[in-house]
Amino acid sequence: RKRKGAAMAQPESLRLSRAAWREIDARNGIARQDMALGLAPFIRPQIRGQRAYIEGVSQPWNGGILEISGPQIDSDDLGVLLALLTIATQKEQGCGQLVAGQQAQGLIPEDRAVPANKALQNDSASVETSMAEICRQLGRNTEDGSAHRAIRASIKRLAAVVVEARSGEDWAATHLIAGAAGRGRGAVRVKLSYRLTRALIGEGSYSRIKMETWRSLAPVARVLYHWLCAWRPGGGACPLVSVDALTKHVWGEVATGAKQRERRQQVRLAFAAMRESGEWRIESMGANLRIERMSAHPAEKHVVLATQTRVLDYAPPSDKATHTRLSHEV
Repeated sequence: RKRKGAAMAQPESLRLSRAAWREIDARNGIARQDMALGLAPFIRPQIRGQRAYIEGVSQPWNGGILEISGPQIDSDDLGVLLALLTIATQKEQGCGQLVAGQQAQGLIPEDRAVPANKALQNDSASVETSMAEICRQLGRNTEDGSAHRAIRASIKRLAAVVVEARSGEDWAATHLIAGAAGRGRGAVRVKLSYRLTRALIGEGSYSRIKMETWRSLAPVARVLYHWLCAWRPGGGACPLVSVDALTKHVWGEVATGAKQRERRQQVRLAFAAMRESGEWRIESMGANLRIERMSAHPAEKHVVLATQTRVLDYAPPSDKATHTRLSHEV
């Protein structure tokens, strides 16, 4: 067993540079999501009617904690974020249209008497795109005006979500995306937060979401797929997990009675759709599930992420005996 905190060794032939990984991800239509955000339980499958304001949704991370506040977001909003991250990876890799080096000023007051704050110090990146390009990533009609309006609404909600990182007495806060601007149906420019920028360039721990798979799924399956990609960023098997534990990650709670039975069924239907993509293998193991992510590239089984990650054991107590350390856990 690997010593706690030690990096996993890679075969010499599979040690790829960050640039090589970006080329692989760009070619395969991969969205690079900040792993901590991918694990955080703040996205719902669908929200109809008035949206609630969420506050205090937290995710343990690297010995500290992330806390998320803002309007509720759902799988449609998530899709817009993933589309932007996919486009950013492709442009950073090829077209050179990703504009980096712009500091995220004004997110919180700058006070030189307090310790350095990463929300102010770290660079954020701006991606230049269009409504048509975002629609293509989402599988929507590029000329659909209602799709364009929905994308703008999603961008505004994403810009209103605030992520605060805390470790002891130190803290840093930033918006999920730092801002956006556009002109009609044409050019759109979105500034990514420093956390998303670090994931994009490969400096932070990130999950990899394949947009081709994401587009093929219904809302419940999309939220579940997004979370699983953060739990298992590379190829290989996850620890055993119960269906009830997965419903908690999708809906943020475990329901009771008929409502919980319906949610269990929706999770099983989601897995049936995910199996069709060929990206996942799911097997029943008594009351639990064995979930394995299949590799599309030989190096993916040997992914070593830039930073170690401390996450909770997501399995319920009955499953903990089978829990094994993942490559992104310490």
